[in-house]
Amino acid sequence: MPTKLIQVRKTIGHTVEGKPIRKSFYAKTKREGERKYLEFLKEAEKENKTALHYTFSEFSKVWLETKRDEVNDNTYKQTYLTNMKVLEAAFGDKLLESITQINLQKFFSAQSGISKSKMDKLYLIANAVFSTAFENDLIDKNPMTKVKKGQVSNPKELRTYTDQQYRFVIDFAKEHPYGLGVFIMLKTGLRRSELFALKWDSIDFGKKIMYIKNAAVKEFGSYVIDKTKTFSSMRQIPLDDEFVNHLKNQTQHSEYIITLGSKLNQIADLDNWTKRRYNPFILDLSEFYIAEKEKANVENYDPLPKLRIHELRHTYGTLLYRSGTDVYTVSKILGHADVQITTKIYVHDTVEDIRSRIDFTKLP
Repeated sequence: MPTKLIQVRKTIGHTVEGKPIRKSFYAKTKREGERKYLEFLKEAEKENKTALHYTFSEFSKVWLETKRDEVNDNTYKQTYLTNMKVLEAAFGDKLLESITQINLQKFFSAQSGISKSKMDKLYLIANAVFSTAFENDLIDKNPMTKVKKGQVSNPKELRTYTDQQYRFVIDFAKEHPYGLGVFIMLKTGLRRSELFALKWDSIDFGKKIMYIKNAAVKEFGSYVIDKTKTFSSMRQIPLDDEFVNHLKNQTQHSEYIITLGSKLNQIADLDNWTKRRYNPFILDLSEFYIAEKEKANVENYDPLPKLRIHELRHTYGTLLYRSGTDVYTVSKILGHADVQITTKIYVHDTVEDIRSRIDFTKLP
């Protein structure tokens, strides 16, 4: 029985009056059909069959389809689809050949103030789209060639707990009704998305190992289980006795360790959990910390920072490093693809850390 072919119907140009010219491409898969479309555009332009004109939006959709095989679903949705929407809002209905270097430079200059990561992704995608269009002879040159990125905002400095504060928060989290998620992140360095995908069968209590294979990602307004951020994020994390003993004492109401409200066998909404669990926890923690210092008549004590959720992960990585764990091991535990990421973002030496590694007596 012959294989049923899928029809991919595309705009292959516009008439002088501006009406779209449509053509069908048949293939076994949609992606194969998109590739046939790209090949047609290139050949048609070479043979000058018709005046081919494509809007940024029309071509970007084809380009996006070609990326599906190259990246995982999480990266495709959160990086490519999300940032392409920003570019389409600015250039969507404009013909590719009408978009100039000046247009693009104004766009990137207007993005000033966004994060470096966001700026880099927008630039990479815009350049890739126009490069592909140029390579397929749809435009005479790549207008991104001399475009410069706009100014980016200074990233917020990541904070951590001190050793003493870390111990205080761990003990408090073990007793607080909303403290389980905080306890797990401070003990393992999980990403928030990984925490919410964590199931009880992800932990081998006998071997004291946690297996990280999935992450919770937002799709069409709700969270679903997907692959981890990168291949390196799939990892095994060694656990200490305190972690194992505390988790063993928890009542297992659901297959998921972190739940919210009555939705026991569903993935907890990360945003709601932050509002309804994490923020109240931090408020209670701060009040208890101040009360304990006043009870002990401690003067001029360091205030307890109100960490953002991601800074719990940062705290664990930093304390591991400062306790003597090598950077490579810290990188493996945190699930980084490159040890340089660990060094640049998560490992920060204080002047006293640096001093402790210098033997001034050996200097001439």
